[in-house]
Formats: sequence, C-alpha cells, structure tokens
Amino acid sequence: MSVQGAENNHFIPHHKTEQLLMASGVPYTLLRPAYFMQNLTTTLRTDVVERHRIFLPAGKARFALIDVRDIGDVAAAVFTDESGRHHGQAYALTAQYRLNFRQMADQLTAGLGRPITYVSPSLWRFYRTKRREGLAHGFVLIMLLLHYLPRFSAEPPVTDAVARITGRPPREFAQFVADNRAHLLGE
Repeated sequence: MSVQGAENNHFIPHHKTEQLLMASGVPYTLLRPAYFMQNLTTTLRTDVVERHRIFLPAGKARFALIDVRDIGDVAAAVFTDESGRHHGQAYALTAQYRLNFRQMADQLTAGLGRPITYVSPSLWRFYRTKRREGLAHGFVLIMLLLHYLPRFSAEPPVTDAVARITGRPPREFAQFVADNRAHLLGE
C-alpha cells in the first residue's frame, strides 16, 4: 500500500519505496489510496466530538477520499484473483467525488444531527493549538503538510478503480458518516 500521487511526488518516502519495489523483480500490485475518511474517527475525532468542528489549515482545497473498508475490499480482490491481471498494476483508490472540509462538515452536520463547523486556521494558530492539546511536534508538522500543501496543488483525480476491481461503487462520505454515527457522536 502506498498513497495517491506517489508516482509523481519525489519528496515522499512512498515514491522511493515504490521505485525500489518495481525494480526488485518481485511481483507487485500497488494500492494508492486517497485521504482516509477514517481520519475523522481517529486523528480528527476529538475536534469533531468535543469541539463540534473540523480544525485544519486546508482552506478550500478539495480532497479525494476513500473509506478504508474499500481499500480492504480491493486488497482482498487482488489477493484472491488468480488470473494475474493485477500484477504490475498501480491503482489509485478514491470515492467518486472530491470534497473540501466545509462540505465534509456539512455532511457531518446532516448525518449527526448536530452542527459541525469547519475552521481553517493560520499555520501558526494550528501549530500552537495542536501543541497545546498535546500532539507531538513532528505529528503536527505532518498534519500541516497533509492539509496545508493541497491548497497550492492541483486537485487529486478521482478514479473508478474500486468499482472495476470489486464490482461495486466505493462508499461515499455520507455513508461513512452514517456507518460511524455513534463513534462520531462520542458514544
């Protein structure tokens, strides 16, 4: 498993790992998932549950998303396919559309029945707030890179890879919210 866009991003370690794997001669299939919807039930959950907000310096950047259950379904299909059609392939795994965090907050509001706002703080305010909350310096920097840099990049593509490989469309964000409603409400 790699990350969406690794083939074109020489700065992330996934790129080099992919290059080494492809050059090794070992049969491979690369799964390149987009931004995990489950980030909202893990890394971002405290802000959603306790503060009723998404607090990220992403501005209006839109993200291609993926439910990790779809990644698992694709991996299972690849591992159990004996035809060899997946050998040497790389699949970007996304839902069928992009969302910005304001749109995600709106869908959370609708699905949870409580207002969830989106706040896009300055870099300094985000860093300072997250450090006060106890997040490690390095982790805050990674969060900054993942959420701030997309403001200045081309929007990531959406693909049909999940549907082609599994035979069904990927889960969309509203379904993710419905399936994780209790957890996102702090229950």
